[in-house]
Amino acid sequence: MTTLSDYVLAASKYVLIILSLIILFRCIRSMLSEKYEPETWAYLRCRSVLLPITHWENIIGSALSADIRITSPAVNRTHAVVTRNDKGIWSIYDIFSNCGVWVNGVKVDSNGVRLDDNDQINIGGERLRFISLPYKKKERLDAGRTSAGLSVSPSITLAELTVFQVFLLLQHALSAKSNDLLLISLGFLALAALEWCC
Repeated sequence: MTTLSDYVLAASKYVLIILSLIILFRCIRSMLSEKYEPETWAYLRCRSVLLPITHWENIIGSALSADIRITSPAVNRTHAVVTRNDKGIWSIYDIFSNCGVWVNGVKVDSNGVRLDDNDQINIGGERLRFISLPYKKKERLDAGRTSAGLSVSPSITLAELTVFQVFLLLQHALSAKSNDLLLISLGFLALAALEWCC
């Protein structure tokens, strides 16, 4: 004889399948709809070419994987690193290159050197000029950006995931031993609280 709990278990299995497909679809849609648009924070001028600096930390070298690639025989595969801190201050570091790095004629040591607009950089005989975009201008550009490309609300997906977990808890509540039910419920509650906090 089937009981009410058997019907609830069977129904919750179908609800779990449907919810998991919805959550999976929303996650895939979110990943595919998010467009990455690189932002240019500064430039390095190499001869007549402007090389954009698009990250907080940029490797300069001749390797294909370098963020700023300079193809010269004297430039190491990973020659130097240009970084920017939270205040918008740029620095350059020599990362054990053979030929060294100079800024305005001063050799860069392991502590790095601060970069200012129009500083002259010499990397393996290649002369570069650092062109900084004003930090305040960059902040204004960031403030004006919208997430128009993001068509999937993460809060709705998180709510669906929480409902999914409630149905999982329901299945465990109907099939677990009564003395294990409290620990199982606390585990699900802790997981849901951690997800919403993060």
